[in-house]
Amino acid sequence: MADDIDDDRPIHRSAIPATGALHTIHAAIGTFPLAYFLVALITDYAYSQSGNIFWSGFASWMIFGGLVAAGLSIVIGLIEWLAFRHHPGVHRTEWHALITLVAFAVGIVDAMVHARDGWVAVVPTGITLTAITFILLLIGSVLAAFETVRTREVRA
Repeated sequence: MADDIDDDRPIHRSAIPATGALHTIHAAIGTFPLAYFLVALITDYAYSQSGNIFWSGFASWMIFGGLVAAGLSIVIGLIEWLAFRHHPGVHRTEWHALITLVAFAVGIVDAMVHARDGWVAVVPTGITLTAITFILLLIGSVLAAFETVRTREVRA
């Protein structure tokens, strides 16, 4: 059966995700910080509107979860970069990595601000830092979606 393949068929190039399973794990785990910080932003807003301390505590836990997930994503991304940095066809992802690291640093500051007591933990500094972290993570995710692509040849 393998001898029946016609090698004179035209070659089409298509974009596929780079680095296989490791990239898939990195992409899947990389979505969690975005979700955690979105929920933290929503609960910060709920606290600023209601004054109910429950929302402040909930936001703090969401920020913590987002930082844990972001740290795990950064470690997996570093392993992926080290394993495939010389792999042909894998594009550079420096902007994605830089923005994610900046978002992680802002998230740490956000967690420290949320550790304060009461209203000053959220309004206005806490909610602003949460929004900045979320926006940076969103930009980093969009960049990752467009930067980590390689091409492969497909016979028609």
